[in-house]
This record gives sequence, C-alpha cells and structure tokens, in this order.
Amino acid sequence: MAGEAFDGAADRLSREIDAMKALLTSGGDLEAGDIAPVSLKVSNLQAARDELAERLIALQAALETDTAPGAAALNTRIWAFLLASAAERLPSPPQFQGTE
Repeated sequence: MAGEAFDGAADRLSREIDAMKALLTSGGDLEAGDIAPVSLKVSNLQAARDELAERLIALQAALETDTAPGAAALNTRIWAFLLASAAERLPSPPQFQGTE
C-alpha cells in the first residue's frame, strides 16, 4: 500500500493542484500566474498543494455565508473536490491470497 501511495503521489498532487487552481480562479481568489510552476519533486508538489489547500479552505469558509449568485454552486464544487480528494488518498484494500 505504501508503494502504491508513493508511486501515484506526483500524479495525484499535480491533479489536485490543477483542480484547486481552477476552483480558486472561479472564486476570484487566484490570478492565472499567481502560483509559480512547481517542479515534479514530491516535496515541492506537496508544499504547493498545501498552500493552495489553505486558500481553498478559506474561500470555502467564506462561501458558507455568501449569498451572491453562484456562491452556493462554487461551494458545492469545492466540497465535491474535497470529498473526491480524500477518497483518492485512501489506500486500496490488500489482496489476500485464497480469500476469493
């Protein structure tokens, strides 16, 4: 399970970064060039993801009480991303031999 998590880390982090950038841009909290390109080192991807996640959570919290048109829809999109991201981080169940 650890090997699976390590093997997919850069891909998952890259996709999460792209999705969070799109959500933050939709919320007006991010300009197109606001976040510098990130190297493919997992530590750099993780740092960029964490920075964007902090901003996304702050945006989501603000949207909870926002009555502007589109706020509820963006809030729903953010929650859907957070749920999908958490589900993707779950490890695959182990495959035990002889339990079929």
